[in-house]
Amino acid sequence: MTNIRPFDKERDYPAFAALANDLRLHSPTPPGTEESWRLADCNRPGYEKWGRFVAEKEGEIAGIVAYSQPTNNYHSEKFEVYIGVYPKYQRQGIGTALYQAFSEAIAPHNPIEINADSYDDIPSRIQFWQKQGFVETWQDCDFHLNVASFDPGVLQGAADRVAASGIRIHTYSELKSDSERDRKVYELHCTLCDDIPSTEPFTHLPFEDFKKKYLQEDSPSHLPDACFVAIDGDDKSGDYIGLSALIKPGSGDYFYTHLTGVLSEYRGQSIASALKLRTALYAKEKNVPEICTTVSQKNRNMLAINEKMGFVKQPSWIDFKKEVKV
Repeated sequence: MTNIRPFDKERDYPAFAALANDLRLHSPTPPGTEESWRLADCNRPGYEKWGRFVAEKEGEIAGIVAYSQPTNNYHSEKFEVYIGVYPKYQRQGIGTALYQAFSEAIAPHNPIEINADSYDDIPSRIQFWQKQGFVETWQDCDFHLNVASFDPGVLQGAADRVAASGIRIHTYSELKSDSERDRKVYELHCTLCDDIPSTEPFTHLPFEDFKKKYLQEDSPSHLPDACFVAIDGDDKSGDYIGLSALIKPGSGDYFYTHLTGVLSEYRGQSIASALKLRTALYAKEKNVPEICTTVSQKNRNMLAINEKMGFVKQPSWIDFKKEVKV
């Protein structure tokens, strides 16, 4: 007998974190420990609709469904869903039951679209989404860099050209004297995200929510000495023109590249390469063995930089979408 019940915040976080990591329910971007999931939930925007259900069988959690609303492409009637069932409990209707619980939970919110995803090397999950009426819309590529084998010399020439041009690269910490630092990082982040290839327009967090999620000291998404900002000129209060930021996920011995980008009018000057060099050197300094990143297959320039650095392609991340009839 399978019991589907709401997620219990008092006792289910450890099992949820373990299941999400064991079944690779998400890309490296979200946090992965019990503590970081709790913090991420506390930092969700107040307008976001989200929830979870668990499936219990034989006295243990057999599966879980988690739903929320896309932060980057927010729409009040669009949702994203993750479902995972441990292998020994698969093909027993548990995934379908969890999906039904999710569907009933969001029905009062008049959903018009549901998004799901899977790595391309998990055929059972791909087949599940297709069976539920989802269609593939997009693929991103994960890449991993072995930091110990990275040769800084492959990008040193780019860094030298950038320095000679008058562009300076500082860490977020080094820019503390700039009273507008957080606002300028936010505005740069918004502009860069608008240029990322995507099937949907990018939705920006309000400034205060952005600071809470990415810039406050206890945020799992913020390493102040691994957030590198390119500035036009020697003045630290000058124009912010490029950004590359590492985050430390809640689990795993690696860094994840949250975002690397340069304003369009400054592209073609090797600034992105200089920024990526700084992130790799930071990882070497901290003895972190690996950097992971996700890049759209349409982002040819970033793919070329990653290839030059020695990043190795991993399974692709497939996005699925289902339009809901109203």
